[in-house]
Amino acid sequence: MAATARQAFLTAPHTVEIREIPLPDPKPNEIQVRSIANGICMFEITMFNGTESPATFNDTYPWKLGHEGIGIVQKVGSEVKAFREGDYCVSRLMAWHTQANYPAEFCAKYRNAPANPGIMFMEPAECAVRSTIATQFRAGDRVLLYGAGYMGLLN
Repeated sequence: MAATARQAFLTAPHTVEIREIPLPDPKPNEIQVRSIANGICMFEITMFNGTESPATFNDTYPWKLGHEGIGIVQKVGSEVKAFREGDYCVSRLMAWHTQANYPAEFCAKYRNAPANPGIMFMEPAECAVRSTIATQFRAGDRVLLYGAGYMGLLN
């Protein structure tokens, strides 16, 4: 029997389905990750509410939900040298799934086992830092921080 995982999909505004999906062995450049925790992005809320749609990305329903997660490496592709089974990793690609395969180059190893999976804030914190640097704020500038989600709070 082939391995499967569960994945959350937005199938229409206000409609989320949990589906069984095939879980192949990772390709040579991939790692297979078991999800521990995952964030909810403001964009995903607008998708759920119907303000945005997959068409924004030239895509269609069903749309795979989630990103910015943390997990434990379960299997390692033959060409991957930076990870081994049991490593904790974070990635902006991690979706709302039980397990999935990701290109290792889009994942970062978390050196110590997190006491709290809230470590998933690492990637959003990195986004907040990059956006602050990109905007070249100076002391005394007035800025508007929009949103009460973790991106708004981190910025």
